Amino acid sequence: MSADMQGNVLMWQKFLIGLFGLSLVWAAPKAVADCAIIDQLDKLHTIQTRLAANPDTGLFATDIRQLRAMTHRLTPSEVQTAVGGSTLAGRGADVRRFLAQTRTMLTGVSLDDPNSVRRYFDSAARRTLGKMETHLRDLRCTDAQISIDSAARTAARSTSQHTTNTDEEDMAEVAENLRNIGAEVIAPRNILILIAVIAAVALGTPLVRRWLVLRRRRAKRHNTYYGTTYRDEKSTFEGRILDINCFGAKLERAKDHMLNVGDSIEITIDDQWTASQVVWSNQHYSGLQFSRAIGLVEVSAIIAASVTSRKRKTAP
Repeated sequence: MSADMQGNVLMWQKFLIGLFGLSLVWAAPKAVADCAIIDQLDKLHTIQTRLAANPDTGLFATDIRQLRAMTHRLTPSEVQTAVGGSTLAGRGADVRRFLAQTRTMLTGVSLDDPNSVRRYFDSAARRTLGKMETHLRDLRCTDAQISIDSAARTAARSTSQHTTNTDEEDMAEVAENLRNIGAEVIAPRNILILIAVIAAVALGTPLVRRWLVLRRRRAKRHNTYYGTTYRDEKSTFEGRILDINCFGAKLERAKDHMLNVGDSIEITIDDQWTASQVVWSNQHYSGLQFSRAIGLVEVSAIIAASVTSRKRKTAP
């Protein structure tokens, strides 16, 4: 790869990183402070931190009941509105993951068995708890703010319970939810993230392909002397493999039989036909690239057979 091409690649990588960062910061929705919800998240985090440290306490059953009650009252949309951020990365994604892990844990835990909760606090869950602690430092409200917002939520819930919804109101609520989902899908931040991902894939694919080619070329080749057969669309020929690795081989062709670059053939590797393509060719030899890499077991079998063949050839 030339120096100019490397410079262009680095420039595009910096541009894409900047674009991705802007898409998360500039286009992320602003948090609408709801101290009641943030207080619930704080309590969820406190209880789970205690359970992760040692679930086998007298508070275990009470803790699980509290977790179930709090998660039942929280909806993903209102939590996302309260904490802000993107649902794909950063604080918003961490909170969404925290709630999902909490619900997963609650579906499999038993109130009579504190040890049933241990398997849910793996390394990923503990990382999420650590991230939540960091986010909650910035989100925590004062006691007065929590009291005001909690009272407002209680009043709203009481009004909702005393209101009888008609079918038209139910349909209107469904339509509103669908509009909110649509708005989330086409939100500027998600469009920018999608553009950044597509550009990264488009730029990265050629680099990955080149790396794979270099990897195949630099893989250690083992000298062999292995009699084999190979075939094209018309005939089958006798040949010999002179070196091999997992990705390809050097073939000594049958006399007066020519193979051209790009030809597709099949060659016998450890009694199995292996599809290959000719990547170089001269008067006597051809370089083959296997359509699918073979295993080290097959390579070792070819090497062992070659050693046996050489011993027989040199035996008196």
